[in-house]
Amino acid sequence: MKNIRIIISLALALCAGTASAQFEDFEDEEKATVKVTTNGVKEEREFLDKFAFGGSFGFGFTSDFGYIETVPFFGYRFNEYVTAGATATYMYSYYSDPYSVIEDFDSHIYGGGLFADVYPFKFLVIHAEAQALNFQNYSDGYTLNLDADRMWDMPVILGAGYHQSFTERIGVNYLIMWNFNDTKELKYNVYSPLIMRISFVF
Repeated sequence: MKNIRIIISLALALCAGTASAQFEDFEDEEKATVKVTTNGVKEEREFLDKFAFGGSFGFGFTSDFGYIETVPFFGYRFNEYVTAGATATYMYSYYSDPYSVIEDFDSHIYGGGLFADVYPFKFLVIHAEAQALNFQNYSDGYTLNLDADRMWDMPVILGAGYHQSFTERIGVNYLIMWNFNDTKELKYNVYSPLIMRISFVF
């Protein structure tokens, strides 16, 4: 009888040990799965954080002239100092002669380009941009031709400004820039020499 009790006790201990080992293996496997999943989400988030997007929006209106401009962009953050990518540009403007000497007309300007932002300090951004913009040149400065052909302007823009951060990803750039392609040798220019722009970055 005593031997039977010993055998039963040993059998129960063996079963309990086996169950405990299986449970520990299950826990280890579950922890490993959670760890792999967490690492996967973290790596995906780190990858997505390398991309930046945003843009600028501008407008102006008077009694006889108005315009709306939007410049969205999509870029890649190479590191905390340099972001580069592509831009798209669309501008709409209209002119209404208050004296009714000429016919009212409007204009559509569109195109795209490449840009680079350098952040030597957290509060400072240096912006470089090259665009190709298609527009209809209504006037050569002396005469107005509403049937004029469309042509291309190639502004090369460089400037700097103040960067205001709201989070690690979200911020605003207040830029003052110069169009180096606005020269006396060139007859047509979409942008004036001095450009001021507010750009939102996400």
